[in-house]
Amino acid sequence: MINIVRSKIHSSNAMLKSVMILMSGTAFSHIIFISTLPIITRLYTPDDFKVLAIYSAILSIVSVLVCLRFEVAVPLPKYDSHACILVVLSLISTVIINILIFLSLFIFQDNLKSFFNDSLVNYFWLIPIGGVFIGFFNAFQYWNTRKKDFLIISKTRVIQTSFSSILQIIYGLISPASIGLIIGYIIRISFGFFITGRKFFKENWYNLKRINKIKLIVIFRKYKKFPKYSVLEGLFNSSSIQIPVLLIAFYSAGPEVGFLMLASQLLSAPMSLIGQSVAQAYLSEARNEYQRNNLTEFTHKIIIILLKSSVIPLFLGFILFPYLIPIFLGDEWSRVGVMMSWMVPWFFMQFITSPISMSLHVTNNQSTALLLQIFGFLFRNGMVIIAGCFLSEFIFEIYAVTGFIFYSIYLFVVLRVLGKS
Repeated sequence: MINIVRSKIHSSNAMLKSVMILMSGTAFSHIIFISTLPIITRLYTPDDFKVLAIYSAILSIVSVLVCLRFEVAVPLPKYDSHACILVVLSLISTVIINILIFLSLFIFQDNLKSFFNDSLVNYFWLIPIGGVFIGFFNAFQYWNTRKKDFLIISKTRVIQTSFSSILQIIYGLISPASIGLIIGYIIRISFGFFITGRKFFKENWYNLKRINKIKLIVIFRKYKKFPKYSVLEGLFNSSSIQIPVLLIAFYSAGPEVGFLMLASQLLSAPMSLIGQSVAQAYLSEARNEYQRNNLTEFTHKIIIILLKSSVIPLFLGFILFPYLIPIFLGDEWSRVGVMMSWMVPWFFMQFITSPISMSLHVTNNQSTALLLQIFGFLFRNGMVIIAGCFLSEFIFEIYAVTGFIFYSIYLFVVLRVLGKS
């Protein structure tokens, strides 16, 4: 796998080094996660994972909103002083929006109980806490991407996963309950902001002291397309993935959605070993490639890397997952293996498309990205609702097929846009 990366991006030593550093951190974090998962699945029940699945679906939607997508713009400015202001705007937005979320949950808690059961609503106070953590983490993470400080990104992933797994196991041994999984999940996706944030403030104290209200307004207006278009794009993208999870939880009896979450985590873990690493490195290089009028060719090289690194492993997984998962996780988790086989085509297309989707922002095509996500939201949620009403026994299978169709269309549009830019 590493040889494929080396052979295809030999012309860019910086890109190669970035990918290798990110891959190492991702690999270690996934090894920790996967090696501890058989213990965790034997400490917690599928119903505990159902609660975690619903919480993580809601938090995933919230995480797109909290920074108003200013964090996505952090790698783009020419000057670090402007990028610092974007980080500050992200942090301010995170605090304000999570306060509003907390107030909304408090005011409408009785209404929420009519849709979710009481035991689940009792955990909703963790949503704004998780929202603050993930908002801060994303803001500092994009700053590190801008500075190409991939070593700290890599270290942070390992630290987060280690603390998360240890906490979930200890909590499961003492008093197994959904809250142990939820707190561990928050740590795994965001706890590293303490490390990256400290580094950001230490290195940029001079620029931060010079920020005033006027500068905040100027940068806000300059990058207003991100909250204007990219927030909606991100919300539609996240909602097209996460709202079906909530709908499946609503229409399906038992812990079906808990199985779905575990299948998604297991399938995405090895794939993001390259995909997530390439995506961050791609974003750090895409601006320069676009300025050199070389973004299309650069993107094609990235697609080839992703194709060659995924076809054979996913094909083998498609065949073997239903047999291996019950042995790995326990017999009561056999449904997870069947789900993973169904999800292979969807995750294959997502693996190819997601890293290069940021090219729409680099080329200033945020409106196109927004339209694509609106289509995905309507298409995927619409099909799940229809399945829930008329074919509830096949609701997951239909959800998986819609994922493959959507990302196939997305890839086609991205390549067309790059061809014209």
